[in-house]
Amino acid sequence: MFEMRLFLIALLFATSVPLLAEDIPVEKFFASDELGIFRISPDGKTACALGLWKGSMNLFAIDLDTREATRITSIKRQNIDSLVWANNTRLVFTLNYDGDENQGLFAVNSDGSDYRVLEKPLLSTGAFVYRYTKPLDRYEKNDEEILVISNHDTDFEFPSVYRLNLYSGRKVLHDKNPGEVTSWYTDWNGETRLAVAHSEQGGHYCLYRESRLQPWKEIARFGFAEPYWVPAVSKGNNSPFSRDGKTVFARSHIESDTAVIQPLDLDTFRLGPILHGDEVYDAASIVQSNYSGGLIGINYNGSRPYTHWFNDEMKLLQSYMEKKLPDLNHVFVNSNLEETKHIVASYSDRVKSVYSLLSITNGKIDYSLISAGQELHPEDLAETRSIRFTARDGLTLHGYLTLPNVETPAKLPMIVHPHGGPWVRDDWGFDSRVQYMANRGFAVLQINFRGSSGYGLTFLHSGDKKWGTDMQNDIVDGVQWAIDEGIADPDRIGIYGASYGGYTTLAQLVLYPELYKFGICSVGPGNLIDLINWRKKLGHDRAYLSYTRTIGDPDTEKDLLATHSPINYMDRLQAPLMIVHGTKDYRVPIRQAIELRKKLDRLGKEYEWVVKKDEGHGFRKPKNKIELYTKMDEFLAPFRDPQ
Repeated sequence: MFEMRLFLIALLFATSVPLLAEDIPVEKFFASDELGIFRISPDGKTACALGLWKGSMNLFAIDLDTREATRITSIKRQNIDSLVWANNTRLVFTLNYDGDENQGLFAVNSDGSDYRVLEKPLLSTGAFVYRYTKPLDRYEKNDEEILVISNHDTDFEFPSVYRLNLYSGRKVLHDKNPGEVTSWYTDWNGETRLAVAHSEQGGHYCLYRESRLQPWKEIARFGFAEPYWVPAVSKGNNSPFSRDGKTVFARSHIESDTAVIQPLDLDTFRLGPILHGDEVYDAASIVQSNYSGGLIGINYNGSRPYTHWFNDEMKLLQSYMEKKLPDLNHVFVNSNLEETKHIVASYSDRVKSVYSLLSITNGKIDYSLISAGQELHPEDLAETRSIRFTARDGLTLHGYLTLPNVETPAKLPMIVHPHGGPWVRDDWGFDSRVQYMANRGFAVLQINFRGSSGYGLTFLHSGDKKWGTDMQNDIVDGVQWAIDEGIADPDRIGIYGASYGGYTTLAQLVLYPELYKFGICSVGPGNLIDLINWRKKLGHDRAYLSYTRTIGDPDTEKDLLATHSPINYMDRLQAPLMIVHGTKDYRVPIRQAIELRKKLDRLGKEYEWVVKKDEGHGFRKPKNKIELYTKMDEFLAPFRDPQ
């Protein structure tokens, strides 16, 4: 049985910060066995969570009366990466097979019985074939079936909807894809009535029908980079509909550059007044009541994430948690159907996640801690601060700075840590990689450069076709800001990123070879022409089209892409480089890393090679993470102290 480490609250939330002590072992950052990703059953009797067992993420069921946790799966060598309750006793989950992103669907009862393979994963045999079956919604007519979306039997890009039996695995077509649908949405009766499709011309359009007996009709169409709306959903709930089915909540850029939430009238297909918005940050998602179906909150990723509540009871519960566990951010993860029990995740930059259960009986709140399983002691970790600075062209940029626990946080060795995507953003919170680097004595700089999401439509598209220019300028402007502020030692600056962050690592190293003393490129593309053509080769027509519009067209803008490809400038490289990749990487193929290695060999450049055959787009398995960061310890050692 899983042993939950329930630290004393006084110790866990200590605010005193000692000076930097000895290195924390790598294992404590990347192989801890705390429970996480809690989900409560519809009847509120049981919670399920993911936890580490023999090196793999497995399912644990927790009786909410006794708090007893029991492991109910015995998965080895692979990782469970998502889970949902299909009914009060049956759990459905997906497995990731060695990083190739082909997922099967599995089910087990909450007592560990009746383990079934519902849909076998289509394992890759050298060719990258990305297939999946994912839960969509409960099937309201019986609790032995759920609705799933699957591309096993359809075109890769356009999945259809099926009814899937939770016990036999029998799959029956429920809604055939009408052509270009990439996202499906259900109403509160579990009927598919809204869909988003992506066109060959770019952009997307929305389809709607009053019932499954009616034909689909187009209700809105938006071109690439035009102001648009999409359905807004809650985390863990796929329905953007109001309970009566007459309104859809939309995440909209139509009347605001930043995304706001507006109701869409399904009689007129017109957007109603803005329900709430932020002038700087996009609305991220909505919170709907399981009980009433009403909109009760909107989630934002500000300098710190927050929820704007409309509901008085949720405001009260939020206030209760803020007093109970001060100095932490609190996220209401999910609730039972009657909303008498709520699981809350509380976290900070130094606390990974503390899970609590709030039970409401006759208006009285009963609080209990389910798991505070973080093995790392918060007082040994580093503070992450939100920052803001001005780029060379006057654009305001946001980001985060994490400083090691040292007596004088000045003239520090610094690692620039650009995020992937690039159409995502860094958020405030706990990050094992950032805390590992800070524990090794480095300041860590994270910049939400132009092209990042979360700051409005204009900011998002300001990075289009500027991968090798303005987006790189934003990074180096941030480095110069840190130097000017006296934070960074200009003689001890390095860079480490993954995916697009890996691309940025290579780009920065060849654009500013005198600035950086080392670089770590994880699953990063150095050849943009090859990257875009790879998508086309796989038959990802919509992804290929998106790449040509945001990165460049290999048919008409080959010179632009060549200019923005770091592989063509490796002769400028001066700093030692670590290359990290998985051979089953589906997004940035291993041939990108091989091409880079061959180029460096021809030029006689210094590099380290860390490649795993059982990983894909990033290392997921704890044993591989531990090996990687142990090697990084040796790689980073020469740059920690002044020369």
